[in-house]
Amino acid sequence: MLAYLIDNKQWLFSGLGITALGAIFIVGRFIWSTVRRRRYRTPDVHAAPAAPEAEIPKPKQADYINGVVRVRNGAYVDLPSSNSRQDDRIRVAVTAIENTESLLHVRLRLDLGGALSTCGRKVKNESTNTFLAPAKDGHEEDYSIFHFFNHPNGFIFLRIFIAHIDPQSTDVDIDFARVRGVWLS
Repeated sequence: MLAYLIDNKQWLFSGLGITALGAIFIVGRFIWSTVRRRRYRTPDVHAAPAAPEAEIPKPKQADYINGVVRVRNGAYVDLPSSNSRQDDRIRVAVTAIENTESLLHVRLRLDLGGALSTCGRKVKNESTNTFLAPAKDGHEEDYSIFHFFNHPNGFIFLRIFIAHIDPQSTDVDIDFARVRGVWLS
């Protein structure tokens, strides 16, 4: 092989020889990479086509009402609303004040017009929309009662927690936040 290179050095190292050696090298590399790819083939992964961006409806009208209302044991309060629609009324009744586990708890009954509500970890759900809630003493969501209602024209969100219980006067301070929105058409 060395004798062949010495005898043909002029032709081999001319432009035509370098081109031929380069072509042999490139073809050899291509064949080698194809063999390797087949031997160590990984499954083809095709990404799912991107979903079109969903249009999230935005409320065209939203009202936010929050505050603290004081209710006496045995009484109820209709939470304020931005309109006078009867189907939008939320009534909160204080039915009892109890001393449970050396803490004062308030039994609340929510009238949501047939809708349901849920509660945080520190509040006990006694029956449908009836809760035994202590006064807030930590993270708000643990002591809160939540209601979310979604309908084709809008939504209502409500969060209630007991801010203070006065055992002498049997007054209960209820902190509430209420959001009502109407979807864009």
